[in-house]
Amino acid sequence: MSLGCRRFARLLDLSDDRTLSERETSFLDAHRAQCLACRVREEQAAQSLNLLREATLEPDVSDSFNGRILRRYHARETADGLRYWSPALIGAAVAGVAALAVLQVVTRGSSLPQVRVPGAESRRYDATPTSRMLELPTVSRDQ
Repeated sequence: MSLGCRRFARLLDLSDDRTLSERETSFLDAHRAQCLACRVREEQAAQSLNLLREATLEPDVSDSFNGRILRRYHARETADGLRYWSPALIGAAVAGVAALAVLQVVTRGSSLPQVRVPGAESRRYDATPTSRMLELPTVSRDQ
C-alpha cells in the first residue's frame, strides 16, 4: 500500500466524522480516478455499511416494560436506603427502650414494695416483756 493509498484510506475514514476541506476532497477525487484498488475498497466499505444499516433490529418491547424497570429501580433505592439507615434506627429504638426503663424505675422507685427480712435489721431491744426499743445514751463532749 503506497503513501497515497494510506492517505486516501485515512481521509475516507475522516469523511464519516467531519467535513473535509476542499484540498482533502480534491485529493480523494484525484486518487479515486487513478487507483482502481482504492476505488474497489471504497465501494466494498460502502456496501458493508449499507448492509449493517439495513440489518438493524428493532426490539419488541412490551407496554409495561418501562413500568417494570421503574418499579425495580425504586425497590432497589428503598432497599439501599433501609440498609444504610437500619443501624441508626435499631440504635435509636434500643436507646428509647432503655430510656423508658430508666424512667419507670425512677418514677416508681418510691412505690416499689419494701422487702423486710426478719433478722436483717439490727435493733436494740430491752429484755422486758414489752420489748420496746432502748434509746441510745447521749454522750456529751465535755466529759
